[in-house]
Amino acid sequence: MADLPRGTLTFLFTDIEGSTRMWEQYPTAMPAALERHNQIIAEAVAAHNGHVFQTIGDAYWTVFGAADAALAAALDAQLALHHEPWATSPLRARMALHRGAAMPSSGGYVGPIVSKLAVLIVAGYGGQTLLSQAAADALVGRLPDGVSLRDLGEHRLKELPQPERIYQLLADGLPDQFPPLKTRNLHRNNLPTPASLLGGREQELATLVALLRRPEMRLLTLTGPADVGKTALGLQLAHALLDEYEDGVWFIPLANVSDPAQILPAIGSTLEVADESDMNSLDHLKAYLSERQILLLLDGFDNALDTAPTLAELLPAAPRLKLLVTSREPLRIYGEQEYPVAPATSAEC
Repeated sequence: MADLPRGTLTFLFTDIEGSTRMWEQYPTAMPAALERHNQIIAEAVAAHNGHVFQTIGDAYWTVFGAADAALAAALDAQLALHHEPWATSPLRARMALHRGAAMPSSGGYVGPIVSKLAVLIVAGYGGQTLLSQAAADALVGRLPDGVSLRDLGEHRLKELPQPERIYQLLADGLPDQFPPLKTRNLHRNNLPTPASLLGGREQELATLVALLRRPEMRLLTLTGPADVGKTALGLQLAHALLDEYEDGVWFIPLANVSDPAQILPAIGSTLEVADESDMNSLDHLKAYLSERQILLLLDGFDNALDTAPTLAELLPAAPRLKLLVTSREPLRIYGEQEYPVAPATSAEC
């Protein structure tokens, strides 16, 4: 390996999204596909005077002296991967760029800059290129024609104490729509402002909070007739638990959804999970929720009881997901605990 640069550098990390699944689906074709992927990455890095300093499986860790060279390498590689006629399903690489001071050590780099990139890249999706604030700052006034950066806002990255502003590379010829980043977003709920706690509900609320905090409790359904106060109680409960779900607590109103087939799309829309042509809504939701710690408040499930078995499939696929449901009747699916809501002792329900 040639002598690695030192000083203020730009790092580009890449890896293939879903490579384990693709090896299972295409055991015969994947060796050639992976070889072609590796060739594309290596050629793009070399063409812009970069250095590959480590490979881990299909992941490439590379370094450049100039930020615009690293961006050009990422762009060339993404375009080549996107337009390659793959014998497998398309290989899509997620990529991330970060810039900072670094010194080589034992043929590579270690330290905060590498650690930040390692968590930044896993926030993205195959075909998406993310940039840290430092990388974006170094590219001001240096973007080529047809290339821009989309500000994705501030996000909390796993294991990092401070939020990071993240940008996405946009370029002609590349997809630009992806699901929300897999981060601990600073804005983690869409809950309506709750009314003051209804009279007589204080002990009831404490009981329900304790129930939902149990690790084995995955699905809690508040049942009762109309106007008994299920929604108000559910919102109070959701607000009480807001700080305990790193990926958010989300209110999904379903009372006016008359078509059961629209329940899963309603959940996806609230979570801003984009549609993909090769995945149905259930599979996409499973993939999105699989690594997230989320509480969903599904309010007014009365018109969707026929879809309850489908809804139940989300729970084993997403081990840190919990569902709080309000309905006139229980869902009657495995793992559900029903909590009948009695009228409040005072105040309007």
